[in-house]
Amino acid sequence: MKKSPLVVKRWIWIIIFAILGAFAFFKLINKSKMNDLQTILQNLPKEINNAILLDRSQEGSESDMLKKLEKMIEELNEKNQERQRLMDRERRVLERKIDSLKPIPKDSTLREVLSLKFPYSPRSKFPAFIWQVDAADDIVSRRRKGKVGREEDVALTKSWKDINPGFVNELVNEEFMDLLVRFHYQAVPEVMEAYQSLPATILKVDFFKYLILLARGGIYCDIDTTPIQAIPNWVPEDMDPRDIGLVIGIEFDKSLHDNNNKVEEEMTKWENNYMRRLQFGTWVIQTKMGHPILRDIVVQITEMTLKRKKENKLKINLDDDLNVMGWTGSGIWTDTIFAYLNDPLKSGVPNKVSWKNFRYLKEPKKVGDVLVFPEISFNAPETILKKPLQKENLGYLVTHKAEKFWKSGK
Repeated sequence: MKKSPLVVKRWIWIIIFAILGAFAFFKLINKSKMNDLQTILQNLPKEINNAILLDRSQEGSESDMLKKLEKMIEELNEKNQERQRLMDRERRVLERKIDSLKPIPKDSTLREVLSLKFPYSPRSKFPAFIWQVDAADDIVSRRRKGKVGREEDVALTKSWKDINPGFVNELVNEEFMDLLVRFHYQAVPEVMEAYQSLPATILKVDFFKYLILLARGGIYCDIDTTPIQAIPNWVPEDMDPRDIGLVIGIEFDKSLHDNNNKVEEEMTKWENNYMRRLQFGTWVIQTKMGHPILRDIVVQITEMTLKRKKENKLKINLDDDLNVMGWTGSGIWTDTIFAYLNDPLKSGVPNKVSWKNFRYLKEPKKVGDVLVFPEISFNAPETILKKPLQKENLGYLVTHKAEKFWKSGK
């Protein structure tokens, strides 16, 4: 059956209106989307700006937090390091106490006993002690007798205290000297017997300086010395103090005096005044606790003294300096140092060392762990104290009057 033309026209108009309606609908939707897009684009700079500001604010806050965190970590590290140093110090003290409590084998030699009791730590620091002895007469007794006042006692160590404020200065009399020896060596009867058997004050003073330096370390200086430069400045800048265990000076170098036409006649006859043609002094000694040279000389003096006692040969002529030098003084001190330097197992020095290694010495010289200063360093002219120290005089460290006060009291 065929449709009439009227019906066909009606469907055509319906389709046309549907298409137009759909087109209008889609156009309306697109216009709304365009408006939203335009609004978004218009607001975009504000959003970006706010985001940037927020980001900067967060970045500044994070930067401050980071700085605070770094500071906190740094403070914690410092506290930990300080705590570690304290723990190490306490550990070393505890180790020494434990070592002192350990029973020493009965068959140990004197050298082994001293080694166990006063161990040597080569890389340790020099202890900040200054030891001086006023044994010409007892300080307390002199005060009671009205011979000196407090002012003179203070003056004896004032120069060393003033120039070395970080050091503990111990000025001891003979009574206190005896107490210190007893305190440190009461467990070593041979040493105590030898010390108590010495027949003269000078011999005890010499022995005491080795004993106290072995047990405590630091620096010993005679009462008639005056420092020119502070102790920490003695070691040359190109040397590491941790590599040095003993600091000494030359007392006499015959080679230097042979070349000096103005030298006194008695100085040229060195055999009458010195035991060795090159001799190390004992009026200034700096060392670390337990140094093998101190251990060796304590053993030698102890054995020699006990042998003399057994043979009833303790009395000597103190007016002859050589007798003192050979028993407790610079003679045996020099021999002990050379013996140490020529023992590769102790000193680590592979080559032979003799007086020739130190003659004509003009500057400090280190052999093994021993630092040796020229003759002039610990025996500088006293006139140097009256004027500012010049660059050419930087080698002057200490003046020494060499009054030999002990000869009056013996």
